[in-house]
Amino acid sequence: MQKKYSISLLFVMSFFYGTLFAHNEKEIFNTQQTSIKNSITSDYSDDKFTYAELVFQRALGQDKFWVTGINVSKEIGTAVSVSKYRDEAIEIIGKNGWEMVSTLIRNFDGGFEIFYYFKKKII
Repeated sequence: MQKKYSISLLFVMSFFYGTLFAHNEKEIFNTQQTSIKNSITSDYSDDKFTYAELVFQRALGQDKFWVTGINVSKEIGTAVSVSKYRDEAIEIIGKNGWEMVSTLIRNFDGGFEIFYYFKKKII
């Protein structure tokens, strides 16, 4: 004789929504709403940021670097443009208080580009 196992729908839903011991669907919903509200309010702040974009391009075997942004100094731009390696260019920007937030890769005939996006808190 085989044993039959059953899992209640409430158990599955409560596990899925992260409230394993919820007593009813309303409690599950309320728990989710509360966590969503908390994540929205905790992520918001009055801090202001400025942004910059570092581009690494390899086209036809040649590497090029450049950086754009309103608050990027000419010294940083020059140092990045003469960099030989990607990590060197990223390090130059990072040492000047910029934090990497995103990257994007784009392929094209004969090469590719990597876009690095940075932010810096405005004081």
